[in-house]
Amino acid sequence: IGSSCEIRDNTKTIADYAFDNCSGLTSITIPNSVTSIGGSAFSGCRSLTSITIPDSVTSIDRDAFRMCKGLTGIVIPKSVTSIGVGAFYGCESLKSVEYFGSEEDWNNIAIGSDNYYLINAEIIYNTSSMPTEPPEPTEIPTPKPTAPSEPTESPNPTEFPTPTNTPTPTNTPTPTNTPTPTNTPNPTNTPTPTNTPNPTNTPTPTNTPKPTNKPEPSGYPYVINELSLKSTSGDTLKNIPVGEGFIVNTKFTKLHSRNEADYIFVAVYDTDGGLLAVNYAMADFAENYAYNIGFYIPPQTEAIGSIKAFVWNTFGDMTPLAETKTL
Repeated sequence: IGSSCEIRDNTKTIADYAFDNCSGLTSITIPNSVTSIGGSAFSGCRSLTSITIPDSVTSIDRDAFRMCKGLTGIVIPKSVTSIGVGAFYGCESLKSVEYFGSEEDWNNIAIGSDNYYLINAEIIYNTSSMPTEPPEPTEIPTPKPTAPSEPTESPNPTEFPTPTNTPTPTNTPTPTNTPTPTNTPNPTNTPTPTNTPNPTNTPTPTNTPKPTNKPEPSGYPYVINELSLKSTSGDTLKNIPVGEGFIVNTKFTKLHSRNEADYIFVAVYDTDGGLLAVNYAMADFAENYAYNIGFYIPPQTEAIGSIKAFVWNTFGDMTPLAETKTL
């Protein structure tokens, strides 16, 4: 498919997987006749930078824009009443959403889980009538890097891990700044992921791996700045929800570049220090930028004692690369 596409009038539905993995697609015009956007319709369209949903659309199905990493802005009409699970999963460049409705209307949309970048984008409310012709997309500037503060002290463990994905508990002492659960699995048996896992499919391990090497003598290359809790709808939480899935939001800074595959982990532990759940993501980011990553934690049947975030070097040697932060 070419770099741009115009869907013909009288089209009612954009079918499931219609433009799946069309990596060269940069723009598309959706006519006012379309009422729904199917599942994974634009999944993997990494070059798509902006899109206007016409006010005839009422639903955006699951994974519709999944991993559209170039998407910086989107226009959503008041007519949309539901946005499926993971519809905007992995849309890490999405900074702005122009919504043709009120804040109350926006809050009434049924937004599925795994839409972290959508619910954390800046919502621009526009109560005027939506234009018939889609407006020219406005380029949203890339935020300037913010120099990280010098880590003179270990982070204060008062909030949830803030990487941009990993785990750690409160009742277990952490002399080496890495989680110390009750049992230690064999690190050599841990599979090496090729892609960032879907948070909803993250297996719940029974043991927590323990690093075998000491941290780099020159100091840690990462600092975990903040940890916080959010609901799956994006609300800030003061307490861990009981019987519900939630997001551990992590904010961290990469202090200098590295050529190795480093990973950010968030771990959830029970009151006895046993590992309940773990999620992770590759720390493949530019240096001297502060990054936010939300890690989805599924509902837990046991009481949660603590949550920790840490950075390790690969799945093999598991060298700690940051001071562990505990929430």
